[in-house]
Amino acid sequence: MVTVSVIVPVYNTSERLAACLDALLAQTFRDFEVILVNDGSTDSSGDICREYVSRHPQVFRLLDGPNGGVSVARNRGLDAARGEWVAFCDSDDEALPEWLETLHRNAVRDGVDLSYCSFDDISPRETRHRCSFPMEGQTTVRLKGREELERRLLLPLLRGTRMVHGYLFTALFRREVIEAHQVRFAKGVSIKEDELFYIDYLQWAESVTAEDRPLYRYLRFGQSACGTYYGRDGHDYRRERNWSLWTRECLRLVEKGELLSRHAWLRPRLRLRCYLHEVQEVCCEPGVCPLERLGRLGRVASRARGETLPLSGMSRGERLFWLTLCHAWWLLPLMCGARRRWESWRRRRGGDVG
Repeated sequence: MVTVSVIVPVYNTSERLAACLDALLAQTFRDFEVILVNDGSTDSSGDICREYVSRHPQVFRLLDGPNGGVSVARNRGLDAARGEWVAFCDSDDEALPEWLETLHRNAVRDGVDLSYCSFDDISPRETRHRCSFPMEGQTTVRLKGREELERRLLLPLLRGTRMVHGYLFTALFRREVIEAHQVRFAKGVSIKEDELFYIDYLQWAESVTAEDRPLYRYLRFGQSACGTYYGRDGHDYRRERNWSLWTRECLRLVEKGELLSRHAWLRPRLRLRCYLHEVQEVCCEPGVCPLERLGRLGRVASRARGETLPLSGMSRGERLFWLTLCHAWWLLPLMCGARRRWESWRRRRGGDVG
């Protein structure tokens, strides 16, 4: 048994992998293991992993396997973890020496299920100090009870606000909670899969502690998965397919827990988002003839007409989409095309697209 299991999914990051692993070796906290999950790398990443395992067998363990995506890799790491606590590290980032020691000390001191720190978000243009949720001017924050965790963390994540994030590397998770409720990453979801993990975990956590101290260097660069995913045109179908899977999985998670009994507005809100992304997925799919596309949209519209969603809780844009889907679905390709052009313009201007 070890106190902390650090899970590092590895896929074609040979240029930065050694620096990442050296940073883990430099941790001031010593009672931990590092589970390297080689997700079918085609560069020298696998060889680097094997070198570190041979040199430091008391620290590193290696799981080799075919490429299945980051969610599958992290799930394999969770299945193999032996620690009381679980941390996640990206293979192209660097943890500062006191990362694990501080997270674990705070977790034990406050007797919590989740321990947070802040981090430095480093890009070629700037370095920003960031937290996973607003600290409201405090250097330390303690949250206790389901109601407070829902208000400060869980519900903002579900609403998609930009104030609360799902950065895995800022947190230490209690493995007992993970295993008791089978908290895992959603297969097939490649962007914001970390937020789904948090949404599941936070439904079962009872308390959180956070320290506004940057203990991790999140390194952004042009070839990163997220940068490539959002930074190019032509990935509309992949993006909408991801969000369609994300929303359906999010609905499944809140149905798995007890949130719907306390927040009835969640279900219609998520159902609306399921329809929105399903329509956009159909409209963006390449190689589909116009008649087939209209036929598929017609079937989605038929399902929507059989479902009652309250218009009162929708924004004007959402209301327009829902009424068009139910009563004039053949106009949806034009609406989705206009939305994609607007998103492309925002990306060129450097704006965020949700």
